[in-house]
Amino acid sequence: MNRKTAKVQGLVRYFTKKPCPKGHIAERFVKNCVCVECSKEHQKGHNQRKPELGLARGERWRQRNLTKVAAKHRKYYERNTQKEAARNAAKKLPKQLCFCGQPGEAHHPDYLKPLDVVWLCKKHHQEVHRAQNSRR
Repeated sequence: MNRKTAKVQGLVRYFTKKPCPKGHIAERFVKNCVCVECSKEHQKGHNQRKPELGLARGERWRQRNLTKVAAKHRKYYERNTQKEAARNAAKKLPKQLCFCGQPGEAHHPDYLKPLDVVWLCKKHHQEVHRAQNSRR
């Protein structure tokens, strides 16, 4: 398919089966003829050079879409009620030190027992979760 045909049909992208100047064989955008892969590379480089712009864009989106954000949060809490109960219960407990002497984070071996907390430093907390995930 060529760009002209895609434009008449109201498509956003089209596929020519020909490589772009960088050698990608991918769809191209109708509006500027740029291949999708080149566009991804450009955007990735831009995000690495100026990450604050991406953060600002995200914040502007959140401000314009407060109802969507609230719905997403509600959905998360509905799916993770036990986890959130454990997190909230741990916030009320006095903080303690890890066995290595560093300040501790609350680790819940079982979310069904939200007050059953083990205090681990960030390093040991991550190690415990990695070990649990590798067993799954």
